[in-house]
Amino acid sequence: MDRLKVGIVFGGCSEEHPISVKSAQEVAQHLDVEKYEPFYIGITKRGAWKLCDGGPDARWENGRCRPAVLSPDRSMRGLLALEHGRYETIGLDVVLPVLHGKLGEDGAM
Repeated sequence: MDRLKVGIVFGGCSEEHPISVKSAQEVAQHLDVEKYEPFYIGITKRGAWKLCDGGPDARWENGRCRPAVLSPDRSMRGLLALEHGRYETIGLDVVLPVLHGKLGEDGAM
């Protein structure tokens, strides 16, 4: 059986950025990877979106991350991750926002 591909969006520009990162770390610790394939999408304090190949560890903003955006195209549900000047398309089944504060809890993302 294929695992459900889950985008987990965390971080953000609000003052609650560190709390969101901690929440994403909790998700990473408890997510059943036998059932779900996680894709951790961090938003830096400055608003840059990054796909974090290593998950939401303490140094994710300076670590193994690459620029990424959620696809605005309805025919391609998922993520566009920049790799060597080209976008890699990653289909997602569901996106879980783990954002706190303004531009997160208010749904504005």
